[in-house]
Amino acid sequence: MRIMLSGTQISNGNPEDLMSALYVTDRLVDVIRAAGGKIYGDPRDPKNLKKAFRYTFMRYDEAAQKWVADLNRMPVLNDALRATCYIRREKSQVLTDLPALRRDTIELNLNGDLRKYRQAEEDMVRFLVEHGGEDALEGYYRAEVLVRMGTLKRLAGEAKINEAIAWVDDFLASRPDAQLVIFATHKSVQHGLVEHLEEKGIKTVHINTGKGATDEGGPVDRFQKGEVQVAVCSLAAAREGITMTAADTLLMVEQGWTPMEADQAEARIHRPGQNADHTEVVSLLAADTFDEDLFAIIGKKRTVEALALRGEISEDQDEESVTRQVITKMMERHGR
Repeated sequence: MRIMLSGTQISNGNPEDLMSALYVTDRLVDVIRAAGGKIYGDPRDPKNLKKAFRYTFMRYDEAAQKWVADLNRMPVLNDALRATCYIRREKSQVLTDLPALRRDTIELNLNGDLRKYRQAEEDMVRFLVEHGGEDALEGYYRAEVLVRMGTLKRLAGEAKINEAIAWVDDFLASRPDAQLVIFATHKSVQHGLVEHLEEKGIKTVHINTGKGATDEGGPVDRFQKGEVQVAVCSLAAAREGITMTAADTLLMVEQGWTPMEADQAEARIHRPGQNADHTEVVSLLAADTFDEDLFAIIGKKRTVEALALRGEISEDQDEESVTRQVITKMMERHGR
């Protein structure tokens, strides 16, 4: 018997993430056939299985020029999984003593703080118009588009630093004995937050690497012992493998590209050892920007997981790529 354990079977809205686990456990053929799929050629050949899986559960998006989840087939995938090999235990079922988790968003009208962002967005839209609009993403200029999008993401994060510090001030004023975890993506944002907090005399640790983070006397240990009040964390380095249950509140100043990254960050405080009545995750969003668009699009990515792994039904049938959707929204804002 082979047993595969995973907490993140589908990390980025792509059902193909399931294929490696199903192949290793020798259940991929069973799942495809349980859904009525056909396997042409040798069923032991991974290439044949990948082709069969795609034709059974996915569709080819001509615009994006890639295979994407067919949301109408995700409940079928869920039925096939459960009929053959899949057992899902929700976090709420396994960890029954965990407090409730609340998610809130705060829309920030940053105005002058977005000056650099606005200029960069205008430059990007102009670049897209000059090089084929959305098609620039799939052609020779793809790398340039991705670099520019990364710049927009960073500039939006940097523009939120002052408002983030103001939010922390209000939080600590209302709860002076509380501790707080902050997540950000870019080094410039993390360092900006740490610098401002330390200038205010707030004891802060910066967790931007996994090396030594959980050692005795390390930043996580000091936070858990109450020696510091705020932990500023890198989303890349600190979203896994650490416990920060001394805090019951988490502030997301920046977000990643997938629902998995957000879920893993939330689990730093929403895990065994958390004794608060509830935990809260607050996300700061820069209004009318790439940042706000990305948050909404990431929410749609949860649809695939909900349909494929939970069997839930959703009316949202739009599963374009994140990048293409962001570009579309951006150009619409500029009347393109």
